Amino acid sequence: MFSLFKKAKKSELEPVDIDVNEILIALGGAENIEKVGACVTRLRVSLKDFDKVNHKMLKALGAVDTVKVGSSIQAIFGIKSKDYAVALENLLNK
Repeated sequence: MFSLFKKAKKSELEPVDIDVNEILIALGGAENIEKVGACVTRLRVSLKDFDKVNHKMLKALGAVDTVKVGSSIQAIFGIKSKDYAVALENLLNK
């Protein structure tokens, strides 16, 4: 059949194309982050102080928009969200 029906091979996460430190700064720094996660299109971050978030910086880094959900933020980065969440977790756990 056609190649478009073949299953894609699973691979490692692609390298993150922006400096994750910049996302960390835009989120108010490591001390402001309680938990990091992601869904298909959103980077989800539980925060200690939502007011420390720099929404303009997140958008400049590629977020389509940001959404406040309780004390959390969801930054819509599209399919890179999972990669950014993994990179942030790695950075926070150093």
